[in-house]
Amino acid sequence: MKHGIVALGLIGVLFSYQNVKAGEHVISQDNLQFSVPLKVIKPGDRVTFVNNDSVVHNIISQTTGMQFDLGAFEPGMQKSVSFSQKDGVVDVECTVHPNMKLTLFIF
Repeated sequence: MKHGIVALGLIGVLFSYQNVKAGEHVISQDNLQFSVPLKVIKPGDRVTFVNNDSVVHNIISQTTGMQFDLGAFEPGMQKSVSFSQKDGVVDVECTVHPNMKLTLFIF
């Protein structure tokens, strides 16, 4: 069942990829979760993370070759990261709230 849910999510992400604006993407944090669990971007795109929660977040990736740490940012703040690397999958999470997870597909 879990694989079926993931497959449906991937199909939805790939279908919506046709409407993805190249270059700039915004992902917010609301209610201790990312606004989307999956996102397709292109190499060179920039993702801006916006903290719409009432708590501090710290968004990171420890994916080999694609690591970043945006540091703590307060409610209402935003921080960006550019993905200049080639195709791949980036696992993103919040160090303050370990249940917050996001997967970025770069291709």
